[in-house]
Amino acid sequence: MVKVKICGLRTPETIQAAIDGGAHYIGFVLAENSVRHIAKPELVKLMKGMDFSRVQRVGVFVNPDLKLVRDCFAENLIDIAQLHGDETPEFSALFPKEKIWKRVRSREEAESFPVGAWLIDHSQPGSGQTGDWNLARELVKDYPEQKIFLAGGIDIHNAEEAIRKVAPYGLDLSSSVEETRGVKSTEKIKQFLQFLQRIPS
Repeated sequence: MVKVKICGLRTPETIQAAIDGGAHYIGFVLAENSVRHIAKPELVKLMKGMDFSRVQRVGVFVNPDLKLVRDCFAENLIDIAQLHGDETPEFSALFPKEKIWKRVRSREEAESFPVGAWLIDHSQPGSGQTGDWNLARELVKDYPEQKIFLAGGIDIHNAEEAIRKVAPYGLDLSSSVEETRGVKSTEKIKQFLQFLQRIPS
């Protein structure tokens, strides 16, 4: 079964819905310019009393301060850092390879980042518009051992097609499981994860 990340979570209820529904990864957006932003102190509070043993926590950063990423790892707030901006290979190399995912926009960029996973998204992340499926498909074909996530506009209506045409390691969802922009819906999270389990492997 394709892996799933539910991104932009900010409440205990939506986190629990993602975990109970079988999501493999949950994402917290620590980029200040995002409508889904959660500040680090709020993330600390959100983590208290929750069981994350069945899921991996991904911090999403856009051109972050090095200290913020290091602190999030050191304080056990995240398991993986997703770099979603114009970060350099040198920046990503400051962390263990398997702990870093990088959003890439071309084959050349992907090949310059020996990281745990590549993520293909639309040029306006979080907009609900589909990413570059052709690029994702080419990378999946040419780098079969590399984890590749497809993001951007993935929902119940196109997830099966995305899996069939691209065969990504994982799907990354955000806007399609929201009630309103930036506000996640526990019901939509449950519905998508239930739907995905019915798609033949």
